[in-house]
Amino acid sequence: MFQPIMFTLRASVVPFQLLRPLPTVFASVQGICGEEHLPEMPAPVREEFDSHLNCIAEMVNVLSEMKALPPAEQQKLSQMIIELKGAKPENLCEKTSLFNRGLEEVCQKQKTAIKEECRAHPFVFRDTYRNTVRVKKLCLIFQDEPTERITSLQDVLCQRCYYDVETRSEESIRSEPVKSDFVIYTPSQPAGEVYFDGMPKAGIPLLLMIDLGKSMEDCSIADLRRVFRHQQNNIDVLYSPFPPIRLFQKIDIAYIQNMYKMGKGPSIQI
Repeated sequence: MFQPIMFTLRASVVPFQLLRPLPTVFASVQGICGEEHLPEMPAPVREEFDSHLNCIAEMVNVLSEMKALPPAEQQKLSQMIIELKGAKPENLCEKTSLFNRGLEEVCQKQKTAIKEECRAHPFVFRDTYRNTVRVKKLCLIFQDEPTERITSLQDVLCQRCYYDVETRSEESIRSEPVKSDFVIYTPSQPAGEVYFDGMPKAGIPLLLMIDLGKSMEDCSIADLRRVFRHQQNNIDVLYSPFPPIRLFQKIDIAYIQNMYKMGKGPSIQI
């Protein structure tokens, strides 16, 4: 069986904007082609898979309208996307691999024109992404202590990863619905003792993450023990710096993996 070329697209060839929707697509396919060999995608996964393919198709159309893609290349990629959306489970891996190769080949042939338009119109592609995929309403990031790093992280999530992010108080997050991809706040209790008793019962899925405030290389033995305790409580850890591609890959893949795990709507814990 073909295995999809997961995350081997060259960022030097395929621009960031076209890479952005792909982790969700690849993770959705991996759930079918991986060790589990599931017969089909659960409905919520299928919705994410289709919407992110639609996003890529829209971005390809935008590049065509900007004259960065010749009509023949636009039609080639659009047809590959249609075939990938309609592929039977047993053909998903092969169709994914073919699409990856086709996307990289087109981006290589039209490298200068595509990169120039992506640099010149970054907000067009961000808006295309936000208007095509649904708000996740699942990720809650919190820190041990408030620092200026929260601004840096929020900027990366919003400007580079295309997430909707808001900062809220602990009281409001317990009493008001989550309407964004991420809510950032500082808990009143020490990290590791925050269990959000009311929110899981209310059906608000969460991705619990702690900003450790340093790079992995700077972690002491005590820091690593903290990391282990957090992981035991299904709380993931963010290290500095925050490279955008790795950040949204990590988040989007976890989102889809948990959809597969639950077999229904999103309920994230890493």
